[in-house]
Amino acid sequence: GVTITDNVIKDNADNGIGLVGLQGGSGANLISGNIVENNGRFGIEIKTPNGNGATSGDGSIVVQNNTVTRNSS
Repeated sequence: GVTITDNVIKDNADNGIGLVGLQGGSGANLISGNIVENNGRFGIEIKTPNGNGATSGDGSIVVQNNTVTRNSS
């Protein structure tokens, strides 16, 4: 699984956080507690996820408690 937590991500030309193909089989996927500010196209972009809809455990994809501001598209 992927864990991206408690980061400050700012002033990038493109996405602040960009993820492709999150899925089950290797644990939970959690994106939480990040500050994403003044990035190019998107604050947090998740493409083609294949989670199971659960809120925790293997196959879950949880995006929570992030602060995303001033992103331009």
